[in-house]
Amino acid sequence: MEPNTPISSPILVNTIFLNDSTVLSNDLVSISKSLYNDLFDSDVLKINDKYVSIKFLGSSLLSDFKVFKLHSIDNNLDNYFIKILNFLNFHQNLTIDKSLIISVNPIFLDHIVISLNSFYYNIFNSLPKQKLKLINDENLKNIIKINNINENIINDGKVILTEPFNQGLISNETKITLIKNSNTVTKSINDNPTNNNSNSNNSNNNNNISKFNLSLTGQIQNQFQYEFQFNVKPLPHQINNIIPDPLLKEDDQIFGFVKLSDLIKLGSFSGDFINIKLKNKTLFKIKLFALIEPNNYSSNTIYLSPIFLINLNKPKRLILSKIIPNDLDSDSDSDSNQKQQQNLTNQLPKDYFSNFKVAKRATISRISSPISLNKTYQPIFLLKLKQFFESKFRLVKKNDLIPILIDLQMARNYFDIYGDTIQNPNTLNSSNLDDDNSSLQFPSIIPKGNNNAIVWFIITDISSDDNIINNQNNHTESLEQFIIDPSQTKMVQSGIINNFKLPSNSTSFNWYEYLNLRPYFKYPSNNSDSVLFSYAKKLRKLIKISLTSFKNKSKTNLKTTVLLHSLTRGVGKVTLVRSLAIEMGINLIELNCYDLLIPGQDLKTVGMIRGKLDKIVESCSPLIIFFTHFDALCKKNDSTNDPSDSMDKKNNFNLKFIEMINDYLKKPGIIFIISINDLDKISEDIRSLIKFEIPISVPNENERNEIFKFLIDFDTLNYSRNSESNFYHEFIEVFKTSNFKFIPRNDIVASSLSLQSAGLTPKDLNVIVRNAKNISLDYYYSFIRNNVGLLKDRQISFHDLILATGGYISIFPNSFEKSINETRGKYSDSIGAPKIPNVKWEDIGGLDLVKDEILDTIEMPLKNPELFNNGLKKRSGILFYGPPGTGKTLLAKAIATNFSLNFFSVKGPELLNMYIGESEANVRKVFQKARDAKPCVIFFDELDSVAPKRGNQGDSGGVMDRIVSQLLAELDGMSSSDGGGDDVFVVGATNRPDLLDDALLRPGRFDKMLYLGVSDTHDKQLKILEALTRKFKLDEKVSLKEVAETCAFNFTGADFYALCSDAMLNSMTRRAGEVDKKVKDYNERMVLEGKGPISLRTWFDVVATSEDTDVVVQQQDFIKARNELIPSISADELKHYIKVRESFENI
Repeated sequence: MEPNTPISSPILVNTIFLNDSTVLSNDLVSISKSLYNDLFDSDVLKINDKYVSIKFLGSSLLSDFKVFKLHSIDNNLDNYFIKILNFLNFHQNLTIDKSLIISVNPIFLDHIVISLNSFYYNIFNSLPKQKLKLINDENLKNIIKINNINENIINDGKVILTEPFNQGLISNETKITLIKNSNTVTKSINDNPTNNNSNSNNSNNNNNISKFNLSLTGQIQNQFQYEFQFNVKPLPHQINNIIPDPLLKEDDQIFGFVKLSDLIKLGSFSGDFINIKLKNKTLFKIKLFALIEPNNYSSNTIYLSPIFLINLNKPKRLILSKIIPNDLDSDSDSDSNQKQQQNLTNQLPKDYFSNFKVAKRATISRISSPISLNKTYQPIFLLKLKQFFESKFRLVKKNDLIPILIDLQMARNYFDIYGDTIQNPNTLNSSNLDDDNSSLQFPSIIPKGNNNAIVWFIITDISSDDNIINNQNNHTESLEQFIIDPSQTKMVQSGIINNFKLPSNSTSFNWYEYLNLRPYFKYPSNNSDSVLFSYAKKLRKLIKISLTSFKNKSKTNLKTTVLLHSLTRGVGKVTLVRSLAIEMGINLIELNCYDLLIPGQDLKTVGMIRGKLDKIVESCSPLIIFFTHFDALCKKNDSTNDPSDSMDKKNNFNLKFIEMINDYLKKPGIIFIISINDLDKISEDIRSLIKFEIPISVPNENERNEIFKFLIDFDTLNYSRNSESNFYHEFIEVFKTSNFKFIPRNDIVASSLSLQSAGLTPKDLNVIVRNAKNISLDYYYSFIRNNVGLLKDRQISFHDLILATGGYISIFPNSFEKSINETRGKYSDSIGAPKIPNVKWEDIGGLDLVKDEILDTIEMPLKNPELFNNGLKKRSGILFYGPPGTGKTLLAKAIATNFSLNFFSVKGPELLNMYIGESEANVRKVFQKARDAKPCVIFFDELDSVAPKRGNQGDSGGVMDRIVSQLLAELDGMSSSDGGGDDVFVVGATNRPDLLDDALLRPGRFDKMLYLGVSDTHDKQLKILEALTRKFKLDEKVSLKEVAETCAFNFTGADFYALCSDAMLNSMTRRAGEVDKKVKDYNERMVLEGKGPISLRTWFDVVATSEDTDVVVQQQDFIKARNELIPSISADELKHYIKVRESFENI
């Protein structure tokens, strides 16, 4: 059997919950005999060590597969019924009636972590280890699940982590860790943290969960109350599991959902029609259902389709009332209505005809957009519109918006094959689309495809009587809801609505993802004091101002033009514009300039652009015209290289392009945006057209945190185009296609990932998450290959591992760590991503005073940034000076490691360039990279070669002077409170501070000067030796103190490093000589025994012991190294450095 093939298929069963006090264990299941035979493919009834995995359908809190132990075979249960015993976490608060069940072989857990309140933690902490071991032994083969309160193990203990997977069995080797939780752990529904999304179990947002009472006694007081006011919220996703099951042809857009307690308060049954009333007293009818319990939805709140709410103008509150007989239409028993009812009675419940009329005529208009005006897409979206009305009996009213989803790529492919072969597209009835007037007819049925765009339609006229025309309808009928029956309703697609403001989208009102379009990153709406995505805040503000002018039909046309630029690729310029366009309900036409360019024919390029934009600009306001890679279209003129005629042509193109854009901007609601990487490459003529320039920076730590939250969200990780898929078929398809669903383990924190990914772009972060998914999947396969986790000689299958993590592939923390390291290694050379060195304070000895100074300078702004909010300048510049070899570079690396800062090392020659201005540009780029990678340390080694005193250099171009001036300007920007240099520290090292430009040493720049000299006591020398040899294997007789006492006081840190390295080399040489002697002796014995000699490699493979390979450094090795070592600094040179120190400290 293939590893990715399930042993059995999940079976849909009816579910009963029972708390049985006679059964001491929790989370057990009893099943019928016939179900046992189907699950385990056996007629022998044996329940010992039998386990099943169950997914409860409909509950937003119980969304994953959970492993249960088989308790009994209950002959009293009907076929395909199961009984869940002592489902402890939720007690009796359950209305689930259906589940999926599948047989499974659980794995044994290596480690579980249990959170206890203080009372129980103190009790168990005082118990001896033998007693704790006994508790463990008593629970062998118990099922352990994350987020469960498991009294079988420890009373009131909540399992917060299990390894290697989320569910499994306890064995003798399972390690149990107890931790203290200050919050009391209680056995209630509140203790099951689950994502708001019905497909996820990886969130802690469960504060709104509350118990409910199925009894009606608490509702008697409301029996005479007629109307109830409810809060309104949009459904976050389409709900497919409903009790009772609606008919296939019913329109789910009029379905409303409330908690069961609210339904009881209304005095209605699930599936009843009710009245909803707006503030203006307008009355509509919906079909109300109870949400399956338990769930994490709010009380006193009705959840409706976002599209339905858009058509109601997004009300915040609604008045709900039960429909009483007086509410029924007087025409419900008319002859025409009875005929309509006879035609539809097998497809719709009877109560539809007492509440709604069947429309005789409906006129639908298309809303202008760049997609709806494109004839390439027209055949597809008209056919999709036809399918929309044929699939269900839609309930609509006048001015209702209808979204039609299409796959743009599929539409282009169909158009290339069939062309525009739909005849008479203005009528939508089935009979009008069957004429075959083409040799190649457009297919009447098309696949769903990967929908990635929307075409909006609007009901402009609808009536139940052919004699009533649009201008004769009264206000009441214009708001009346009608049933659209394709066999009786004449539907006409007529006209185009121009300049229509599309619905806005937001996190709290997310119709975009409700329609199952790909999730997109939503830039947070920042408060005035927030700096998260400041560029998004600025662009959003500019668009809002333009929209306000458009809505108010102001005579003042703002003519908004924006340039987005960033030297770093992949920072999200296109994502920003797309996101804000969807968020604010603005049409977007996106043009890639590389696709527009016609080499040598610039004027034809302008003509082609006009051909693409003229009709769209005229009809689709508000509109964003977005040109990407704009430097390909309008490059900056280079008078030194271009001949005069070429320049004239380029100038002519630029003028024609500017003229075209100015013509477009005369129309209200048009926003012109271009994006570019290198700002210096754009033509000055074009740049004069731009009013606003917005730099897009590499995300900082807090911004990366927001991006990672989005990327590891369940919906983003597992976006599926098919929102209406049956879970049974979806589960089987997963194993057939290996298109697994992923979920991050509950100990993965976005803030930790953002800290490790400093300097990386959003594109890189996306790669990190994608690689982490692949690494986790590889771990599952390797787990199978290594035959880990056997249960009574039955090998664990791949589907057992999937079910052990709730039906998903769990993404582990080490997967992200490995993925981040791989991404950094792969892109560090191309994008200059800095790395954090691995040098700890333990690696440095004898510099305790310097360490304390560093902590005061760097630790304070990192831990207490609020102290600098009042404009106080930070001391972020440190200069190390002193003799060579005293640990200046090592200390800078230790700073980066100790404070988890990225590390940039800059050498003087790296900045120099033969072209004028490029050297200064290199300095700017270094600091820009550091700002992108903050928190970061920039280390200028040999600073005297980078910034010598100005005016003393002999270079004719004055390059060094300009570098110094640029460096000073950047340092000033680092120290200012608003210069973007937060968490960027500059460290310089030099042997000759007297050669530095004096301006560098002034406050706000390198104002903290630390002298790193040689050790002046043997105790300090001993600390250096201990730090250097802490990873050595030293002989017991080695005395580092004796070695230090033999060293002069002009030994630098580099000298001690050489001393220890030579000692290790001496030890290795000595060990090699001993091994050669042993091999020689061994071969001599082999010859005497009549056997041939062996090689050195064979001796190590066959004969050698660990003693032969261990390198132990002895005292004699240090003595020999010390006798051969010559100090790198003489006594006279040391005196010179001391004098330099005295001169600087006296300034």
